[in-house]
Amino acid sequence: MGIVHIAILHFVMIKILGDHTNKKDICMENKTISSTKLKRFFVSKFVGLLGIVGPIIAISLILISIALSPWFSWWDNALSDLGVSSAAILFNVGLIICGAFCTIFSVGFLISTDKKKWLRRIGSVILCLATIALIGIGVFSEDFGVLHFYFSVAFFVLLLIASLLLGASMMMDPELRTVGIIAFLVGALGILGWMLPRGHGVAIPEALSSFPACIWFIILGVRMYRSISE
Repeated sequence: MGIVHIAILHFVMIKILGDHTNKKDICMENKTISSTKLKRFFVSKFVGLLGIVGPIIAISLILISIALSPWFSWWDNALSDLGVSSAAILFNVGLIICGAFCTIFSVGFLISTDKKKWLRRIGSVILCLATIALIGIGVFSEDFGVLHFYFSVAFFVLLLIASLLLGASMMMDPELRTVGIIAFLVGALGILGWMLPRGHGVAIPEALSSFPACIWFIILGVRMYRSISE
């Protein structure tokens, strides 16, 4: 009788452990499938296209906003002044769309970066934070006071840091050396822009920090778009 009890207990334990193992394997498999689907979305032609289109939309709408604002002075105004003018909708929507598109692209770039390339991954995270801050600039215009100021400072500081880190990292990669040099020089130019003499406004250093950055951002977008097979 004791042997029968032991056999039954042994069978029950195997059944319980087996079911638990199966459930664990299924859970791990589901996580792997979800991770794969997520990677397929973020590292895709579509996301590469967002990295190209986002900066183009922002620059285009900023320039149109300036053209519609004869009062605007590069010497005496900030670009953000356009966000509370008659061209506010164009300006703010341009920043929000660009920020959203570039945030998605930044996540894709981070996911596609080798985990061993830690400097590039750090730069990618900072770049992602910068693009989120750009959304904040568009959502919280100068009418929101200090909140807008915080988002603006965060964007320009994070963008310059990301440019330098990504530039330094990509320069060590033969395939990305050119875009790395561009990114690093853009970061250096942005820092120099804030050190140059200026009038009462900050439009010039803002433009020197952000407009050239669009160049290497678009190049990375093109590379991702071309690297993904149909």
